[in-house]
Order: sequence, then structure tokens, then C-alpha cells
Amino acid sequence: MLLLSVAVTAGLSALAWALAARRDVGAGLLPDRPGRPEAAGWLRNPMALAWRLQRGWFWGWLTGFAVAGVVLGAAAHGIGALLNSQQVRQDLFRYGGHAGLVNTYFVVLFTESAIVAAAYAVATTLRLHSEEIEGRAEPVLATPVSRIRWAAGHLFTATIGPAAMLAVVGAASGVAYGTHGGMGHQVLRLLGAGVAQVPTAWLMVGVAVAAFGLVPRLTVGVSWGALAVAALISIVGPLVRLNHWVLDISPFVHAPKLPGTGFVATPLLWLTGGAVLLTGLGLAGLRRRDLG
Repeated sequence: MLLLSVAVTAGLSALAWALAARRDVGAGLLPDRPGRPEAAGWLRNPMALAWRLQRGWFWGWLTGFAVAGVVLGAAAHGIGALLNSQQVRQDLFRYGGHAGLVNTYFVVLFTESAIVAAAYAVATTLRLHSEEIEGRAEPVLATPVSRIRWAAGHLFTATIGPAAMLAVVGAASGVAYGTHGGMGHQVLRLLGAGVAQVPTAWLMVGVAVAAFGLVPRLTVGVSWGALAVAALISIVGPLVRLNHWVLDISPFVHAPKLPGTGFVATPLLWLTGGAVLLTGLGLAGLRRRDLG
């Protein structure tokens, strides 16, 4: 296997070298196609424009979540044999979902999926920052489009994206895990477990919007720093037995530990409320501050 990996790497590197030698600097192998002289009618609003800019990014991530859901859902059938160490099992149970090893496996799976979905959401939200500093926001805002409408177009994708991705990874896991029976039940059960993680990603969007509106120069650092700290606490914290008040800093710790435990809506309401509050503060700051 090692030799095969080395051979594939060497072959792909040689191919890349040959292709790079044939193309012009700053251009691709295929010629650029001229675009339409005028934009399509459906692009005449900021939300449609934001979707046009980000749709390829969105579909790529969504496909990745679907594939990951199928692979990880199928792997759940052999999770007991893989985790034959009592110490490993105890460490896994520290993440929650104590009603069975497979359920705990899915709790960890969906928590990590939520972190990845939050990374997509933060990156999508930061498109606002890049559009501003690279001068592409000005032509849009020079029209009757308000700052809030312009921002809302990108935020729509940033909020719908993680919801769709976590729903897909849950449903795909249910399909793969349910191949041995009870597929309909497993799909609904794991779909709900995936969707329950969505407000954690939304809170990270709120942090990024607040940074963009209130401290624009620190937008990137605050947004990715907050996500990194939250992810580190939720992944490493249970293993090293951090104090509960430290664990509570991470929004990923507060999402329901589904499947296998009872559903409690209160944490999701708090997370969603926090996301709305932070987003509102960020948009209020965006209305008042100078751009560029």
C-alpha cells in the first residue's frame, strides 16, 4: 500500500509538471469562455448575486458531507470490533450519548460534522470581508441596494448551507446504517441528530458577523480564532477532563447528544438566540461604520 501511494503521488506530480509546462502563466489549459454581455434577470438582486458567487463552493461541500455520511454510517456496523479497548470506549463515552456505543459514535460524528459545517459557515460569512477590502462591494452599494440587503445575501447562504449539510450527513448516515434493516427509522433518527447541531454553526456565523460589523480589522482573526477555540474545547476538553465552566465556552458542547438521549430544546433556543443577537449587533455596526 505504501509503494502504491508513493507511485500514485509520483505519477500525479509528473503529470502536474507536464501540464504546467504547457500552459501560459496565469492561465489554464482550457481557454476562457466569454461571458454574457448582460447579467441574467435572476441576478438582479444581492441575494441572487451572492448565491451565484458561492453556489459552486456550496455544492462541493454538500457533496463531501453526503459522501462522508455514507462512509461513516456504514462504518457504524463494525464500530464495536474497531473499539475493542475498554479505555478507548470510556474516552468515547466522555463525549456524551451514553445509551450504547453506536449512539455515542454518532454523537461524536455529528459533533465533528457540526464543527466542519461551522467552518464552511464562517468562510462563507467572511466573503463579506473580502468583498469589501477588494473593492467589489462598492459597485453594489453604489446602487439602491442597502448595506443590510447586501450582507443578507451572503448570510442567507451562510445559514442555509450548514443546515443543508448537517441534514445531508444525518440522512446519508441513516441510509448507510439502515441497510441491515429499519432504514426509514434510522434515517429519521439520524437526520434529527444532525439537524440538532445546526444552531452551533449559526452561532459561529453570529460571531463572524459581529466581528465584521464592530471590529472590521480583526474580522478574520476573531472569526477563525473563536471557531478554533470552540472546536479545540469540544474535541480535547472531554478527554482531558476540563472543568465544566471551560467546556461551556464551546457552543458544540451544548447541542443535544443525539441519538440515544432525550431531546431538550432549551440549549438550541439559547444558541439560536445568541446567533440572532450577535448578527443583529454586527449588522447594526455595519450600518454605522465606514467601508473600505
